[in-house]
Amino acid sequence: MSKTLIIDDNRELAKILSAELTRRGHIVHCAHSGQEGLALLDRVVPDLIFLDLRLPDMNGTDVLAPARARCPGAEGVIMTAYPHLSSALAAIKGRVVDYLCKPFTFEELTPVLERALHHRERQQERAHEHALEQRDERPHLSFRQLVHAREVEPRGGVPARARDHQTAGRL
Repeated sequence: MSKTLIIDDNRELAKILSAELTRRGHIVHCAHSGQEGLALLDRVVPDLIFLDLRLPDMNGTDVLAPARARCPGAEGVIMTAYPHLSSALAAIKGRVVDYLCKPFTFEELTPVLERALHHRERQQERAHEHALEQRDERPHLSFRQLVHAREVEPRGGVPARARDHQTAGRL
């Protein structure tokens, strides 16, 4: 179950998209301006952000950088009724996963949603693998290597097994 944030000034579209995503099992939050969306990010950590490119108070691409800073793991999908090469390039620079041209159908939404969720899953796997690598930098030793390490333990230059025999002889 993914948390999804929709930032779109078209309340009707946001309502329809929210209902469809809820039907598909998402927890959905909606905002209708860039500032409202950014304020919502202080309380909600979404997995996906559907973001309109033209908002009443700011450009959608201007929302991307602070949204990424607050929720680095969230995947972005730009939605726009005004597709231009420059807006597509700005979206790509903002590291969005996909770009939807309005109006779109639920059939067009499905592969975009799947790609975004798949991309998020891959990113989480990579982050998890990296964290494991950082946490466990020691070489892994087999049981035989651990026993051998115990036998040649350099305490005072005497192998551990010989030291154990010396100690036992004094008792």
